[in-house]
Amino acid sequence: MKKRLLLSSKIVYRGKHIAVREDEMKEDGNLHHYEIVEHPGAVAILAFDSKENKLIFEKQYRHSTEEYLYEIPAGTLEKDEQPEDCARRELLEETGYIADKMKRLISIRTSPGYTNEILHIFYCITSQRRESDLESDEEIEVIKLDETDISRMVREKKIVDSKTLSALFVAEKLRLVEL
Repeated sequence: MKKRLLLSSKIVYRGKHIAVREDEMKEDGNLHHYEIVEHPGAVAILAFDSKENKLIFEKQYRHSTEEYLYEIPAGTLEKDEQPEDCARRELLEETGYIADKMKRLISIRTSPGYTNEILHIFYCITSQRRESDLESDEEIEVIKLDETDISRMVREKKIVDSKTLSALFVAEKLRLVEL
């Protein structure tokens, strides 16, 4: 193992959801600089509509990519919020669905090369829906897909969002879905 010594650490940018920190480290006598995106954590929900036997997806416009992506519902943790509470809140806000049963599948590091974000992925079963409550910057169309549609869309590279692919992979390995 390398010997590591933190020489300096400072926040160089603070935004609404993230901060960027610059660290200077001495590792085995070598000087290294790191730029780290600090993130409060997030959730993603693979939701199954038990009435229609379909999974709930979103077609969402993402400004960062300037395109619409097919994703599962997701959102950022609020201060002191528990991941399951956030998952229930985000599912309701973005899709209008109320989780009947919720189970954490896995917590993953989204991109540890530059961020400390942890994404908590849940699987839920839902049967009730009410009106969604989108934020002003959200452009989301709720779409229900069966496993055949999802499998085809993955093969055709129409589903490219990493949290969605991770959730599908883990759910398939746990035999919650069959793709």
